[in-house]
Amino acid sequence: DEEIAPEPVKLADVVSIDTSVIKDGKGNPVDLKHKDAVEKWLFSQFGHYENEKQKDGTKKPIFVGYEVLINSDGTIQQFTKTGLSASTKRTRENPHNELYGQLDSLIRNAVPSHFINADARHGGLQGQMVYYVPARFGEKIYSVRIKLDISKSERIKPAFKDFKIERDITPPEALPRQGTNGTEQVRVDAQVGAISKVSLDVLTGIVQRPRAKTDEAGRQILYSDAYHGTPYEIKGGLTTQKIDTGTGAQAFGWGLYAAERRTVGDDYARETGWRALEGNLEVTIKGVPYDIPAIAIGGDTSPAAIRKAVLSEHIGLTEEIKRLEAAPEPAGTVEKAERSARLSTARNDLEAIEEVWEAIKDAKDKDITAPPIGHLYKVSVPDADELLDWD
Repeated sequence: DEEIAPEPVKLADVVSIDTSVIKDGKGNPVDLKHKDAVEKWLFSQFGHYENEKQKDGTKKPIFVGYEVLINSDGTIQQFTKTGLSASTKRTRENPHNELYGQLDSLIRNAVPSHFINADARHGGLQGQMVYYVPARFGEKIYSVRIKLDISKSERIKPAFKDFKIERDITPPEALPRQGTNGTEQVRVDAQVGAISKVSLDVLTGIVQRPRAKTDEAGRQILYSDAYHGTPYEIKGGLTTQKIDTGTGAQAFGWGLYAAERRTVGDDYARETGWRALEGNLEVTIKGVPYDIPAIAIGGDTSPAAIRKAVLSEHIGLTEEIKRLEAAPEPAGTVEKAERSARLSTARNDLEAIEEVWEAIKDAKDKDITAPPIGHLYKVSVPDADELLDWD
C-alpha cells in the first residue's frame, strides 16, 4: 500500500493595513468610497501602460499588470485591468477598501484554501482559486478571502479578481477592556499587535473560537480549541501513560490525538468509554436503579437510545429462548447440559430485562438517566509545524 503523507499545517502571516499609502499623484488621500478614484489609483499602483503597435501602424496604450509571487504555493499571479476594475464594482464600506493599500502584500502572504470550477458563463476560465490571509486593522484582525481567476490557457497567469472580509477573528482575550476605574483602557497579555500568524482553519471558520498564546519562540500565534475523547478521567493535565489504551489505533504515530470538531471528540469519548465498560451499566428510571448490559448501549446514553437498547435486548432474548426451546433435544449429556444452562441464563436475563422494560416503556425522557460514557476534554492545540494536521 502507498503511504499517504499528511498535509502540512497552513499558516498565514498577518498583514498590517496602512491607509496612508493610498494617495493620488498630488499626495492627497484617495476617496475610498469613490469607485473611479479607487480604480485610477489601482491602475497606477499595480501596473503601467505600454504602447502596442496595431496592424494599421498606430500605437495603442495597453495595461501591463505587475506580478506577485504567492509565498505559500509558488503561484505567480498578475494584475489585470479587468480584474482590478471588477474588484471595485461592488459597493464597499471601510475598512474593506482600506485593504487596497496592502493588496500586493495580502496576496503574497495568502494561503490556498480550495478551487471553484467555472460555470458556463465563463468559458475561458477553469475556475477560481480561493486564498485566505489575516489582516490587522488597529485593534482587530480579520479573515480576508481572495479569489484568483485561473485561465484555461497555460500562457495566461492567474489574475486577481476580488477580495472580501469574511469574519472578525480577533481572539476575545486580545480585545481592550475597561479598567477597574471605569475609564482607563487596559490590555491583557495577548495583544492583537503581537499576533504574527493565523492558521487556515481559523481563517476559513472551521475553528470558531481561536485564542492567542505565546509559543517557545516568543511569537503570538492563534491557537485552536480541540477536543480529546477518552475513557479516563483526567486530573492534572494530559499524560502519555494511557497512550494505546483508548482506540489503540495510533494511526499516524505515537502521540496524543485531538479533534477540531467537538462532535468528533464526543464520538471518541463514547467509543472508547463504551469499550472500557465491563458487565452492566446502571441506568436510573424514575429514581430506581436498573442494570442493563453495557454492550447493548453501544456508547449512546440518551433516553431514546437506552429505551431502544432495552427493547432490542428484550426482543433478542425472547427470540433466543424460542430458538433454544424449538431446537431438537441434544443426544449427548454434555450437549444437554450446555443447552439447559444457556436456556436458564436466557430466561433469567429476560426476566431481568422485562422488569426494566416495564419501568422504561412509559417513562418520560427526563426520568431516564445514565452516567456519561467516556470523558471529553477541551485542549489548546498550537498551529505549529511539528504537529500533525490531518484533514
